[in-house]
Amino acid sequence: MEEEEKPEIAVAAKPAKPAPAESVATAETVPATGSNTIQDPLKSGGKGPMLVVIPDGLFEMGSPGSSRYAEERPRHTVKVRKFAVSQYEVTFAEYNAFATASGRRIPDNLFLELEIHPVIFVTWDDAYYYTKWLSEQTGKKYRLPSEAEWEYMASGGKKSSFWWGYDEEPKRAHCFGCGDGLDPRKPAKIGSFEPNQFGVYDTAGNVAEWVDDCWHENYDGAPGSGEVWEGGDCAYRLVRGGAYSSPPQSLRSAKRDKFKSDSIYDHIGIRVVREID
Repeated sequence: MEEEEKPEIAVAAKPAKPAPAESVATAETVPATGSNTIQDPLKSGGKGPMLVVIPDGLFEMGSPGSSRYAEERPRHTVKVRKFAVSQYEVTFAEYNAFATASGRRIPDNLFLELEIHPVIFVTWDDAYYYTKWLSEQTGKKYRLPSEAEWEYMASGGKKSSFWWGYDEEPKRAHCFGCGDGLDPRKPAKIGSFEPNQFGVYDTAGNVAEWVDDCWHENYDGAPGSGEVWEGGDCAYRLVRGGAYSSPPQSLRSAKRDKFKSDSIYDHIGIRVVREID
């Protein structure tokens, strides 16, 4: 086996507190909390990540024309098909089972508890191959979420800037300036805060999450389906959700960030999707 090239390591900087948030993603209806859950058995033993079924629906993706965030415009209607998504961010223990089985690099865990903390220091490729392994282990189709699926899921079906409302609120998430009382230098335990309306935890803050799409500088020409937007600059991949090192406004459901796909970061992790037949 060829030795893996050591990825570039980047560390998140602590940004200044930004201006107040703006209106973002909308949905036609707001589903109730407590959606159906799925957990597939693995051929090697144990089970895959706990999944929540997200219903199909229409939503308005991005920010309004008055927004100062050009990369989040134009706002456009997207039709999303039903899918299942991991209820929590993938943990070190879940990821390490794959890495050990496949001979892939074991990420640095910063002495965090492996069973209850989200994996970090993983490249986009690491995340991609983890989903391939889950597919092989379960016989189901796993993958990274598309950017549209991620925003729809993270919004909880709400029309507001955050899944809980239009304004930044303390103790809603783990971020730099969220007033959560947690260590601002590292991720918190998964599920430390209440879930959104779809029953999904940590869609805002804690660790940001790789999605499947390559970087596009705005939504001009974006598809109206929830599928991955082909093309773009694939040296960079989209990252969503904000992190423990992010200011509160970076936790908005519509916030977009790009990071080098071949680098590892101390604030970026994984959330997976499983297609529904």
